[in-house]
Amino acid sequence: MKIWNEEKCIVGEGVLFDGRTNTVWFLDIRGKCLYKSQYPSGEYEKIDLPQWVGCIALCEDGGVLAAM
Repeated sequence: MKIWNEEKCIVGEGVLFDGRTNTVWFLDIRGKCLYKSQYPSGEYEKIDLPQWVGCIALCEDGGVLAAM
């Protein structure tokens, strides 16, 4: 087991892996954040959201659809 990153989430869940782009997506629902992380480098981007997101789904263009 390996720690993916040191980000402290309030409720971290909803992990998705996009094999087309080697991207790992996950949510911090209560923290109102979406994370986009490149595999295997672990580099990631934190995207602040205006409200809680219940789930995410992969899009054909490599992005995600978020249900608020």
